[in-house]
Formats: sequence, C-alpha cells, structure tokens
Amino acid sequence: MAAELKSRRWIGVEIGPTEGMRFDRIKQERAILDDYRKNLNSLLPEDALKQRVKVGLWTCESVRDRKRRCGRRGQCVKDGTRPVFL
Repeated sequence: MAAELKSRRWIGVEIGPTEGMRFDRIKQERAILDDYRKNLNSLLPEDALKQRVKVGLWTCESVRDRKRRCGRRGQCVKDGTRPVFL
C-alpha cells in the first residue's frame, strides 16, 4: 500500500493476510498523505510564514534577498558611513 501511495515500484511479496488492504480508496489515501507531507520540507509552515511577514520578522525569502542585495555577510552600507543590518 505504501509503495502505491508513494508511486514506487514494489518488488516482493506480502507476508500475512492481505484482506485489510483496500486499493479502492487509493485516491483518497493519496490526498491525505499529500496534505500531511505538504509542510514536511519547509522551515516554517504556511500559516507561521504569513504571521512572521505580518509582524515584520525574518523569513527565508527576506534573508535570501538580503544576501543577494548586500553580499554574503549580509552587511549593507547605508549613506556610505557604516554597515547597517536590515
């Protein structure tokens, strides 16, 4: 069942009873798994990201943009006087 849900090839045999396996609900099960895994490889879940943007805290995108604008160390020079961290 897991191989079917994750679109992997299954080479082997089932050990034990197979009566409980219901492949007729595979689409519903795949939707549940996709919903569960949508925030798996992200630092901040979508709702936390929106809250951070709303209150002005850093996000992955803001750090990435600062590095792009100000160089690797993230120091920007304002008015030519001293480094200012944004």
